[in-house]
Amino acid sequence: MVKVTVIGGGCLGVKIIGELAYHGHEVRVYDRSPERLDYVRLRVQDEKALLAEDGLLPSSGFVGDIFYVSRLEEAVRSSDFIFEAVPEDLALKQDLFEWISQCCKSDAVIATNSMTLNIDLIAERASHKERCLGVRYLYPVYCIPEVEIVPSSDTALATLEKVRLFLSRMGKVAFFRAGKDPLVLTAKQREAKKAEFIKNMREYKGNLQKIPQTIPNLSDKQILSKGADVELDEPSGREKDCVVCMDEERNCEAHLFCLSSISLVKIQVMIHDNYLPPPRMLICLLSSCGLHP
Repeated sequence: MVKVTVIGGGCLGVKIIGELAYHGHEVRVYDRSPERLDYVRLRVQDEKALLAEDGLLPSSGFVGDIFYVSRLEEAVRSSDFIFEAVPEDLALKQDLFEWISQCCKSDAVIATNSMTLNIDLIAERASHKERCLGVRYLYPVYCIPEVEIVPSSDTALATLEKVRLFLSRMGKVAFFRAGKDPLVLTAKQREAKKAEFIKNMREYKGNLQKIPQTIPNLSDKQILSKGADVELDEPSGREKDCVVCMDEERNCEAHLFCLSSISLVKIQVMIHDNYLPPPRMLICLLSSCGLHP
């Protein structure tokens, strides 16, 4: 069990709250409006009902506890991970990151679910910027194993590893955004992933650690795509090779759990986009690949 906070109770925020509680975490939900918190509480109950209909929720409900608080300091002061999911308003997110960073633990990870805003700008007034980054759960969150990661120029490698481990223990796979556009699953993809998740949950009796993990296809076809909706076609030939050993497929254990593989993909994307990352990020990425500039 990990103590986490979710800031924002909109459509996506509610699903993130439910997902974290589903996996047994202690979740604190913040909104300064008690009326809004009451609304979020009702929405979470609706999420439970939908999961129960699909046979994904035991009769006892979520494993983790959910607390609804209207004071920011109370919501974040003991949390290890803080997920911001408020509307795409840069000024609002900047204020929140500044306030959160002053109230939470110095080593707490602060993550934004922003789709389009610059992470450096969001975190520019936050303290300890090395623990700030983008962590974007793909809609509809439940049944979707992939989580999109967008580091800032200050994000520490230790923060990336901390997030990766946290997500992997929930059966999720972190991947860096390929190019400038966020990955948005089509309705067809969402339904396919939901069906696969339900099948695996039944086959493996709810043991998420035993469910095979895969990652989005990060081949050139996806990197070159400028549209937001991306079809994840089956790669072939060397596109399937693990970038770590080149002998196994991309969903092998070495590829999934070796951060160097993720770093190599990130560097490849930067080169393709003619983007020279800040020196600190480049050094971290190269070091994680076993290279020393």
